[in-house]
Amino acid sequence: MLYADALRGEYFAPPTNEMKDAFDHLMRIYSVKFGLRPDQNENYVFTNIDAAYRHIYRATFEWLDYIRIVQMDYITKKLEDISSETLSAVFPDYFKDIRPEISRIVAEIPAYKSDKDIGSPDIAIVTRYFESVKQLRFHL
Repeated sequence: MLYADALRGEYFAPPTNEMKDAFDHLMRIYSVKFGLRPDQNENYVFTNIDAAYRHIYRATFEWLDYIRIVQMDYITKKLEDISSETLSAVFPDYFKDIRPEISRIVAEIPAYKSDKDIGSPDIAIVTRYFESVKQLRFHL
């Protein structure tokens, strides 16, 4: 969250709203656990744990999407006024290694998005997406 906001120096609201919604579900859980809602049972608790997890899952994808877009925008803007010859001279491996790596990362992202299933969250997908975003950050 902090990295996403720091990238452009502005607040990105959608995932924060998802986190707020997740905390609302957590408060419902606490209300049962602290005896404030004796009319609710463990099923209510589990339902709200699941709902909180789905909100956090959605927020994570929104942050990763935003970060990836800002990163690619940054890379594009930084390189737009630099000739291919200059890039090759300053970064000899740019066209051989760096650019293909960036292209590979960007090409993998639609798979993460298509595999995202809010009804059945898979942390392995989030982990792979997060690792891709970290690789893009390295290339910044």
